[in-house]
Amino acid sequence: MSGGCLQTAPKLYCSLKCVLLRNGKYTSVYQLDLEFQGMPYTKDKSTDELIIELAQKIGVNICNSDINISHRLAQPTNYNPNPGIIAKFHSRKVRDAVFSNRKMLGSQQFKDGKGKSKYFINISLTKANKELFKTSLEFKKFHGYKYVWTKYGVTHLKERDGSPIIIIKSKKIL
Repeated sequence: MSGGCLQTAPKLYCSLKCVLLRNGKYTSVYQLDLEFQGMPYTKDKSTDELIIELAQKIGVNICNSDINISHRLAQPTNYNPNPGIIAKFHSRKVRDAVFSNRKMLGSQQFKDGKGKSKYFINISLTKANKELFKTSLEFKKFHGYKYVWTKYGVTHLKERDGSPIIIIKSKKIL
C-alpha cells in the first residue's frame, strides 16, 4: 500500500465535510462552536478578548490558546450595532465549561435596565438545524408542548414533565 493513499484520505474527508457543511447535511456530535449575542462592538478589543472577559465573569478561566478562531457574524450597522460573535474552541471541555456556566448570565449583574439579560450564549447550529429548531418551536407553541431544546446540534421536544423525549431529526417527525 502506498503512502499516497494515507495522505490523501484526510484531504478527501475534509472535502466531503466541506460539501456536506455547505448543503447543511453535516452535523458533528462534538461541534465546538458557540455564538455570543449582546457583546459590545469595539475597535479596541478583539473578539477573542471579549469572549475571554465574558468567560471570566461567569467563572470560566480561559486564554487565547483555548480559542481556535472567533469573528463577528456581521458588520455593525445602525440596526444591529452589536452583531453576534461566533467562536470555535480547541476542546470540547472548554466549550462545555463556557456553555454550562452561561446560566450565570441571568444574574443581576448581566441584566439591562428592563431586567433582561444583555448577553446570550448558544450552540452554533447549521442553517438546516436552525430551520428545524425554528419549526420545532412553532410546533411546540401550536400543540402546547412544554419544552424544545438543542443538545450538540440535535433538536429535542418534550410534551410535559415526565413524558418521553422526542428527538427531531427532520420536519417529517413533526
